[in-house]
Amino acid sequence: MKHVQLQLQTKMENVGESLTQQAKGKLYAKGSGWYLTYRETLDEGMEVSTTLKVFAEEGRALVIRTGSVQMRQEYILGQWTQGKYVSPHGVMWMETKAERIGFDAENRRLELDYLLKLNEEDLGRYILTIDWQEL
Repeated sequence: MKHVQLQLQTKMENVGESLTQQAKGKLYAKGSGWYLTYRETLDEGMEVSTTLKVFAEEGRALVIRTGSVQMRQEYILGQWTQGKYVSPHGVMWMETKAERIGFDAENRRLELDYLLKLNEEDLGRYILTIDWQEL
């Protein structure tokens, strides 16, 4: 297990915006996948723990969030998958279709490129890029 400093960037292509965050986390291999865990503070001081399970060679990833926000969303290359996002503001139903799932341990980068619908509203393409450095 490695302790890492993360830089997370989420590009929202439909609106032409990006969000960038910093976090400390842990990265480790388990079975055929890689696991990345970290804590983040969202708007209004909400605390969330996030676990990403990436099985890039199998073309799938799983994001689990717990705390002020709860979410479990599986991403499978080329397939629409359903999940939900629960926050203090209510429940939103999610659908995602992974276009690319990349994990490069040597270059310390994870990429998740997907199409997103919330409550059946098409929000377009999102690209999550996570770079890390060992602490």
